[in-house]
Amino acid sequence: MTDNKPSVTLGKRPSNWVPLLDEPLRQERKLRVVCVGGGWSGMTLAHKLTHELKWDYFIDLQIYEKNPDLGGTWYENRYPGAACDVPAHIYVFPFESNPNWTTFYADSPEIWQCMKDTAKKWDLERHMLFNSKVIDSIWDECSGKWRLKVDHHGEVIQDECDVLINATGFLHKWSWPNIQGLHNFKGKLVHTAAWDQSLDWSGQKIALIGNGSSAIQVLPQVQKTAKKVVTYVRSPT
Repeated sequence: MTDNKPSVTLGKRPSNWVPLLDEPLRQERKLRVVCVGGGWSGMTLAHKLTHELKWDYFIDLQIYEKNPDLGGTWYENRYPGAACDVPAHIYVFPFESNPNWTTFYADSPEIWQCMKDTAKKWDLERHMLFNSKVIDSIWDECSGKWRLKVDHHGEVIQDECDVLINATGFLHKWSWPNIQGLHNFKGKLVHTAAWDQSLDWSGQKIALIGNGSSAIQVLPQVQKTAKKVVTYVRSPT
């Protein structure tokens, strides 16, 4: 009689092997949550979990921020005239109001300082690791976890988490417009999302491309001392 049972070599796992946790039933463990981005959303999440919901007793929160400091948009965008485009008194954290704005539309440095002060008051930076850019994330179906690769100061480190939250926003990935001959321009070429703080436009001829919120904020700043400013507008604001 033929034995149809599959043969299993002792000491060797079968191909359909599923790893199981070797621990007592219902043993508590912390849920690891990784948030990508230490801007407005990342800070709000940190406060929500640790102060409002008080879930830090069972949640291990890690926030990766690619920049050397928190702030996201308000850390990166420092072009002349950069400011919020809604009244500053409503541009606040839901848990931390600010009655001390110096202008109706607060500028970028003041907003960033408000974020910095808020993080210090609520101890939110303890969840953040700066100079850390998440470069790869793969969902591992077998273990039920996200496998992450993080570029930290040029060194790739491995991490894993149960919950992965994207709080990177959409303003941090800027690009040049597709204009023929743009990079053959012999003068100074600068983008509002990566502004050269040493730029001096006094007495210079300026070509400003665009008519969105950034251009509207930049224009009145550069026209004060520029020799000439020409704005190229594709469509009305």
